[in-house]
Amino acid sequence: MSFDYKQVSNYPMVTISNTKDVMTGCHKSTQSTWNAGYNASTTFRGAIGSLNAHYGQSWGGSKMHMENDQTNISVHVSDSISQLDRIQCYASEFYLWEYPVYIPSKSSDYIGYLTILIPDGFEQKILTADDPRFTYDQDYEIGSLLTYINVHKPSFDLKNLWFERFTLTCTSDSAGGTTIVYNKSNSKQKEDSKTTDDSVNAGSSVSLGNGFFHTSVNAYYTKSNIQNSSTSTIRSNDFSINFQSGTVKDESYEYTITPVVYNQPNNVLMVVYDVNLVGENWKELYSHPDVKLFKVYPKSEDPKLNCFTRSIRFYENADQSVDIELRLFCNSYNQASQIVCEVYEGMAVYASDKKPDIKDLKLIGTLKMNQIEGLAREAMRLKNIKLSDTSKSVITVKLSHSGLPDDFSSYYWGVYPYDSFQDLEGIRESN
Repeated sequence: MSFDYKQVSNYPMVTISNTKDVMTGCHKSTQSTWNAGYNASTTFRGAIGSLNAHYGQSWGGSKMHMENDQTNISVHVSDSISQLDRIQCYASEFYLWEYPVYIPSKSSDYIGYLTILIPDGFEQKILTADDPRFTYDQDYEIGSLLTYINVHKPSFDLKNLWFERFTLTCTSDSAGGTTIVYNKSNSKQKEDSKTTDDSVNAGSSVSLGNGFFHTSVNAYYTKSNIQNSSTSTIRSNDFSINFQSGTVKDESYEYTITPVVYNQPNNVLMVVYDVNLVGENWKELYSHPDVKLFKVYPKSEDPKLNCFTRSIRFYENADQSVDIELRLFCNSYNQASQIVCEVYEGMAVYASDKKPDIKDLKLIGTLKMNQIEGLAREAMRLKNIKLSDTSKSVITVKLSHSGLPDDFSSYYWGVYPYDSFQDLEGIRESN
């Protein structure tokens, strides 16, 4: 959620809820009916006319039985987010087996490996975006509002919006700000019915007579047993997102947040924010030139973690070299000039209240830029760099530009490959 560490009073909050509900109902009814009886009729014809007589009698009975049964199963998952991004994923741990591949020949050298990946069960997880097991390329820094302005929306298309966009206003109101609640429901019903009819019909008739006298008797018996059963299943899925704006310390730092919730073509649900700084003092607060890389742990008290960034990107080449790209942001309304980035291989020595010690690191290149406009995003790249250890290398960047105090620079570090972050000494414990 968008906020600024310098002016936040109450942190904004996002609550994501998902409820899955399955309701199964069963209805049964049984109806039994029986009837029995007879009819008798007599006809007598004489010289003048005829006489008809009719007599009948019947018996019967009916019985009905009904049953209803209903089962409802509901699962509700809710996650509240304030200062960190969350990623909901369907993930699995993998076992990896590698076998050397040989070609029958005089040489005993293998030509490569056959790799087999065995998943150890899949499960749905909600992970923080700073989870060291994967790389989440965020286009902003949490707690720095200027970085949210004109933020990139990957694969955004208006037709894929889940909800209409509404705007939250963040003020100094102590009530906690404004709230938007989005909800989306999906329900499917399936019904199966069955009817059985077990019926018996029986009867007999007798007729006697001559030219003047005729008598007939009909007897009958019917029995019917009808059973009806019906089973219905309703599956519903409710997804809701609750946005709460939070507050700022002073009205002069008011700003607005517009959540944008949309679906990507790969069916990933994205939540990003459009931010507008409407308070009159924002431009004064961010008037001084400040060029930076985005930090993953900007408020960490550990000096090493505080300098970790994913704005150092790596691009592999066919000759085993890599291109190293630095993604810069001007965290100011005014332009900065004479930007210099010294790129080193190795991890600096970090200590509290001291600038990192880089004297033992290897300088692999220097990148320069004449100027960068306020709020602009720019990139600089070192090409075809041969790293000393392609299985795990730390890249450290010393960044400076005009307008900074004497001998003041910013320090950042990243790791190649990205997933080796969790294997660095001291990182797992610090994180």
